Amino acid sequence: MPQNQPLHAANSAYLCKKYTGTMRVDSGSNSVDDVRQRFDAAAASFDDADYVHRNTCDGLLDRLEPVAINRGVILDLGAASGAGSKRLARSFPGSRVIGIDISGRMLARAKKKQRFFSQVRQVQADAMRLPMPSQSVDLAFANLVLPWVADIDGCFAEMNRVLNKNAVFAFASLGPDSMREFRETVQSLDVAMEICTFPDMHNIGDALMHAGLRDPVLDVDRLQITWSSFDTLLADLAACGAIRRPQSEEGAPFRSLAPVFPGRDASGHIAIELELVFGHAWGSGPQSDAGEFRIDPSAIGLREQP
Repeated sequence: MPQNQPLHAANSAYLCKKYTGTMRVDSGSNSVDDVRQRFDAAAASFDDADYVHRNTCDGLLDRLEPVAINRGVILDLGAASGAGSKRLARSFPGSRVIGIDISGRMLARAKKKQRFFSQVRQVQADAMRLPMPSQSVDLAFANLVLPWVADIDGCFAEMNRVLNKNAVFAFASLGPDSMREFRETVQSLDVAMEICTFPDMHNIGDALMHAGLRDPVLDVDRLQITWSSFDTLLADLAACGAIRRPQSEEGAPFRSLAPVFPGRDASGHIAIELELVFGHAWGSGPQSDAGEFRIDPSAIGLREQP
């Protein structure tokens, strides 16, 4: 299996009107109901706000090109409106792609866009409790799902449960430097608002191995995105579910950040920088129950006769 690769950083910038994707800014409750409500509300606008989501999907697929993956069952976790599922079906012809999302409205939009003979199917489910038999999946593809998961350890354990031995879990997430501009602004204004924090890459690697996933490979890229005004930034973030609508009671405090928001590029545009964490690891196969040990019979030597 490949060994851990060194970190590398690639900077790129994009001037946005409505192109972000499933980022996360306010911390929220991370409950299943909260996440479902956010993305049900964002379903109609998500396709106009998915630049980061598409960018990380490209990055994940590029990183999987040299990886041997069996054609079979592929899970697209956090499938949203289905663009990633369609890409996976093209990249792995002959596989059965199952788009998993907690939002029924997102999945309805995905189903409406696909062709009748598509190899993609949609299932509404929680990534923590997948309706899949153990050791039944050949690739679990999680594009920007982890920022919305309350228990990463439990999520990784569930991935290892459903993966066949030597199957692949591939993911893109956000690193701790993401949303730094929002945290700095909230601190400077002493506003009662909690901005989401994201785990360090090395902590993610430790959690993967603790869950039984093998040989994790992780790397980091950076992406700067700019907007023409603070209002367009807020509208974009709301369109993809990253914050509540600014007109709502929960989203209104974000407007107070505009006067001192530190993110500006050389041309004066509003800018934020994202730390993108990419990784993949391999399933370890059937897990033993507590107190149960598995021994290869060929490793047992013959006992000498007295």
